[in-house]
Amino acid sequence: MRMMKVNLLIFLFAILFSHASAQNEVVTLLKNDNELIPIQGLGKRTIAVVSLGANADNCFQSTMALYNAFDFYHAETLAALASQLKPYTTVICSIHSEKIDDYTALQSLAKQTELHLCFFLSPQQVEKYKTSILSAKSVVLAYDNTDDAQKAAAEVIMGGIAAKGKLPVSIRGLFEKGIGLSTKKVRLSYQHPQEVGMSEKILNKIAGIVQEGLDKKAFPGCQVLVAKNGVVVYNHSFGFFDYDGTHAVQPSDLYDLASVTKATATLSAVMKLYDDGKLHLQDSISRYVPLLKNTDKKGITIQNALFHESGLEPFLPLHLALIDSAGNLRIDRVSFVPKVGMSKQVADDFYLADDFDQTILQLIAGSKLKPTNRYLYSDLNFMLLKEVVENISGQSLDVFADQIFFTPLGASSTVFLPRKTFQKAMIAPTENDTFLRKQVITGYPHDDSAAFMGGVSGNAGLFSNANDLAKLLQTYLNRGEYGGERYFSESTAKLFTQTKSPHSRRGLGFDKPDKKHETGATSEKASSATYGHTGFTGTCFWIDPEQQLIYIFLSNRVYPSRTHTQLMNLNIRPRIHEVIYQSIH
Repeated sequence: MRMMKVNLLIFLFAILFSHASAQNEVVTLLKNDNELIPIQGLGKRTIAVVSLGANADNCFQSTMALYNAFDFYHAETLAALASQLKPYTTVICSIHSEKIDDYTALQSLAKQTELHLCFFLSPQQVEKYKTSILSAKSVVLAYDNTDDAQKAAAEVIMGGIAAKGKLPVSIRGLFEKGIGLSTKKVRLSYQHPQEVGMSEKILNKIAGIVQEGLDKKAFPGCQVLVAKNGVVVYNHSFGFFDYDGTHAVQPSDLYDLASVTKATATLSAVMKLYDDGKLHLQDSISRYVPLLKNTDKKGITIQNALFHESGLEPFLPLHLALIDSAGNLRIDRVSFVPKVGMSKQVADDFYLADDFDQTILQLIAGSKLKPTNRYLYSDLNFMLLKEVVENISGQSLDVFADQIFFTPLGASSTVFLPRKTFQKAMIAPTENDTFLRKQVITGYPHDDSAAFMGGVSGNAGLFSNANDLAKLLQTYLNRGEYGGERYFSESTAKLFTQTKSPHSRRGLGFDKPDKKHETGATSEKASSATYGHTGFTGTCFWIDPEQQLIYIFLSNRVYPSRTHTQLMNLNIRPRIHEVIYQSIH
């Protein structure tokens, strides 16, 4: 009779929480030694996610993948994976079937690594894992094996949602009825729009605007992400990499961010060094870039560069330094094969002299200078800021940004030099360069300056997908904190995101809405507190702290030519932004 009552209670419990939003409330954290859940320290651990008794494409693992590039395994028995799991410091093991009985293997694993258990079983079925549970660092119970339960459990483990559930019945010898530990939400979650007061019906209008852009060849494909209150409510991929339809855009695919690099990799690095007291806004850049000391640029400050008020030229025609008077490529600076002193790769089978970045700095030092404290957008500002970051940190910008931000955030696809770590087939192509590099540029910066710097520059060169980019943007919105870890102080975040130049709409490294003109880069409904940036390749992000809103648009509108201007002519990006505001109740 007691068993029948317990089963009935569990059945009613499952019915009550059968929907996704309700499932978020029921997942129960039964054990949490040292408060290791939500998982932290992504940059300091080697983590494997193992699913026992589930398909390879199970919802638990696909949700976990949104948070980090974990190593994923699935099997019917843990024993079959024992040797493969030895190198990992942390194993998150989900059990999806009551038929799994690898008690000895689980117990052995718990002794050699930090083990976290997640059960998609009834409380009664969990009893038989008592010894492993006692050895595990954490235990999560999701009660059934539905997709909603798997998704909710993954988000509890990663901190996308807070743990709130309470155990409806006792688990003999382990946990009493009513137990349930609480945690805080510390990362992005992935929910329906109505969970944050947005209309899914209105948000679906985004697809119509995107389709117009596809039909009129404003861009061959794109990614669009919307997040509000720390919840991703829209994350869709559209179209293809090219107009021949050779590769449908996937959420995991990478886009060339172009000048969005300025407000992400470079600016976050500057913010971190400022927060650590290693630089000040009134410091002269020449303090860190000696080539400028005996030039008319010696007085340009870091603040001048962030506001684009240095007086530097918008860009320099650097390709001229690679061509001789007859219009041929200089053999002392360009090679079609890597060789000693010429290994700086800027495209497939196209290499520059290793010291060409120094040539670029010399050209900047000798370039014309206009008056400071007047707005003139310039790539050179952020190329110099990259040198500042590298001089102070002792690391290249790509290494510094990855170690301090991208890896700890779980933003593994946000990278410079993506061809080193990602397949070419995962990277959207940009321009068919018929002038210099003689190829469709894929995985190397479209921007010539960034490419000629070797792919790592302060003005461009960063690649990402929308999902991983959102993690850094949410860090900005959280005023320096994400995943339970602090990246810079709240005061630094407020300074950089709120300060506006007295001479223009620009902020400290960020762009801001243009309220003086009817057609700007943002929705007219965007608050004056909004900040973000656009990119030449057809990218943008905008953050509105008053609405706790993030909007990301990534495309390769420059494919196959930079002369394509339909993205701007059709006002695609601001129109999508407008729909997002309309969807807010």
